[in-house]
Amino acid sequence: MALKTNTGPRTALDAPGLLTIEGMWGPDFAHQETVRPLAELLRVTAQASTCPVRDAATGEELSSYLALWTRSEDLRVLYLACHGSRGEISLDGTHAIALDELADLLEGRAKGKFLHIASCSTLAADEGDLRRFCRVSGVSGLSGYTTDVDWTASAAFDLLLLGELLQSRRTKPTYDRMLRLYPDLAARLGLRMATSSWASPA
Repeated sequence: MALKTNTGPRTALDAPGLLTIEGMWGPDFAHQETVRPLAELLRVTAQASTCPVRDAATGEELSSYLALWTRSEDLRVLYLACHGSRGEISLDGTHAIALDELADLLEGRAKGKFLHIASCSTLAADEGDLRRFCRVSGVSGLSGYTTDVDWTASAAFDLLLLGELLQSRRTKPTYDRMLRLYPDLAARLGLRMATSSWASPA
């Protein structure tokens, strides 16, 4: 029996790939949180053809993986899971990388790709900053959260959202669909999405 997604039968060969880049969740080995099982579930349910996961604790590591992502024809969606605050991310919980810096690392090479930033409050940035990020980086769409998110709730929503992003190339219809299907969770996390010409309300 074929595995099914929300849109019917599908094989992994039909699906785009997902790259996951995960930051450090704590300063020592006592912190064992990871989003790896989410990526694996998307692969085994044929929602993604391939789901490599890479750990990044420094800007240099992030830059290297972003370069590989932009050159890949298969890995259309990037799942960036890390700490964050308004308008920035942090791979190690200490050093911040602003959205402008992240856009510069991509240098317009991410055309046709989508970036989901799973972190606290990063997309609480100004609308102009989000649209500029999409324009400078080249991504077709950006998503993330505007609140300090709960680990379990955000992981559950990430799985649902990434499944939608792997099936659709249209940002605003995907945003509308997530709000319609999961209104309480979307509101709790502060789901926000943007393109170079549009951003959903904060």
